[in-house]
Amino acid sequence: MVAPVRRPIEAVARIGPCLAVLGGVIVLAAVMVHSVEAQGSEHRQGFWVQGGVMAAANRSDCSNCGEFNWDEGVAAFLRAGGTISPHVLLGAEVYGFRQTDGEVTKTEIQGILAITEWYPWLHLGSFVKVGIGVTNVDLFVSTLDGGTTQSSKTGMGISLGFGWDIRVTNGISITPVINTYINAVGDLDVEPVGTADNVLTTLLTAGVGVTLH
Repeated sequence: MVAPVRRPIEAVARIGPCLAVLGGVIVLAAVMVHSVEAQGSEHRQGFWVQGGVMAAANRSDCSNCGEFNWDEGVAAFLRAGGTISPHVLLGAEVYGFRQTDGEVTKTEIQGILAITEWYPWLHLGSFVKVGIGVTNVDLFVSTLDGGTTQSSKTGMGISLGFGWDIRVTNGISITPVINTYINAVGDLDVEPVGTADNVLTTLLTAGVGVTLH
């Protein structure tokens, strides 16, 4: 049975508090835009580093599974690279996600991506991020004897994200971010349940990071 397609509204609701904080940061940033514009265009050159922590909601689907829910967890990312032009940054991103039920880990996702960050409006500091790379998904299943089995598979991941650099000093910015990570790992042997076919995870995140540039 093919799992039904569900809109990600429930996932957005689960990370709503983080989105509310992010919205507050963006409103504050809007107030600061005039002063940022007065300083001239954002100046980016050379090496840059970006990292942060995010609230997250993940959904795992497979072609022979029943309905899955959106499960909230915590994610983190670290990006680094070089500046091609004031509008374009190239680099790599590593990210991770963990979802727990009490003290029991249920899902872990790790990935490494080649990414591009594009700044269409330099004076605003907003950017679009796209990435593609390798991802690993770990599923943990409780057994009848009280133990836990771990199933792991590596596959391909893609990502689309948005962010806004709010400069606080020369070379340092606070960066609110929203990201989507879609990971396809193929068939996954889940003991003692059986094989999950065509496993696909959709990870939505929202948080705040720091950029050094």
